[in-house]
Amino acid sequence: MGQEKTFLIVGYFGASNFGDDWSLACFLSAIRNRSDSFEWIVISRSPDRTRSEFSVGSVPRLTVATLKSLRTCSGLIAVGGSLLQDTTSLRSLIYYSLIALIARRFRKKVILVGQGLGPLRRKVALYLASTVLRSATLVTFRDPASLSFARRLAGSMPSFHLSADLTFLDQPERTGGEKKNLLVVNLRPFAALTERRLKDLTETVVGQARRLKMTVVPLVLHDGQDEAPLSSFTNYAGIEIICPTGWQEKLSYLWRSQFVLSMRLHGLIAGLTGGSPVVGLAYDPKVSAVLKDALQDKLLPVSPAPASLAQVIARAMDEWKAGPPEAVNDFLSHQRHLAECGMELVQAAVGY
Repeated sequence: MGQEKTFLIVGYFGASNFGDDWSLACFLSAIRNRSDSFEWIVISRSPDRTRSEFSVGSVPRLTVATLKSLRTCSGLIAVGGSLLQDTTSLRSLIYYSLIALIARRFRKKVILVGQGLGPLRRKVALYLASTVLRSATLVTFRDPASLSFARRLAGSMPSFHLSADLTFLDQPERTGGEKKNLLVVNLRPFAALTERRLKDLTETVVGQARRLKMTVVPLVLHDGQDEAPLSSFTNYAGIEIICPTGWQEKLSYLWRSQFVLSMRLHGLIAGLTGGSPVVGLAYDPKVSAVLKDALQDKLLPVSPAPASLAQVIARAMDEWKAGPPEAVNDFLSHQRHLAECGMELVQAAVGY
């Protein structure tokens, strides 16, 4: 296709991380529903797998092919997640900033979609993030706290807009299948989850599942990361860890479960959009920033007291007996509307 119809997509892709892969799928579905006249090239850690899973072009990270794509494309789109943060590592922030600034150097549009912002702990991180934000053609933020932070950091830019996480665009009806009597639990590595606390958490979850007559499914959402904390279920109760091969199968487990307990944000969003009671363990400010209005007292510290966790699981099940509470349905409807508005802004920015 011609140069004017090609956009390069950047994010944490090709790393078998459910949330990022689901976000990319939602973005591509929404943008293709608006037009099929554009070519999409995704920067990926595993280009072959990304090409196969998403039917897109794909290039490796920071290679000659990447630079060539930056030079010849019409623009760069950063999709989903919290790419501008230095908690994971400063190197990650430098990488995404460098890609965006190279694109601007080549006089390309730079669009950031469904973004969280921060934490930014270092002066150099604040500088890089503010530089990228000021240079962007469009930035849609997935929560009000990130938008407010961006305005403090880079000023009230006309390119800044409140949107929502891209995964709120998805609908469980497309997968079919009935609910199963599963209590899905996802944990990720975190310093506060000591061996003793993991044992307490596991005992509590298994005990509640037995009381509710549910089957516990310890579900890996980020391959190579979540297996270690979830191993407590194998050690304590001999429950097999489930590690699906792709994001679609992970999503199916979450949508078809009767209850979801998750540390990862997109595990919680999938539970909510699938119509299940959800309890979150808020290891990162982004979890509360996106979901506090929906979950309220169902958001707990990473290592809650066993009695508190048991009470919250029981209360969530009781409150959802007749289906999702009205407040949750209102929240999901509002988030979907915001996400749709964000995609309309993207549509205008890419020049449909």
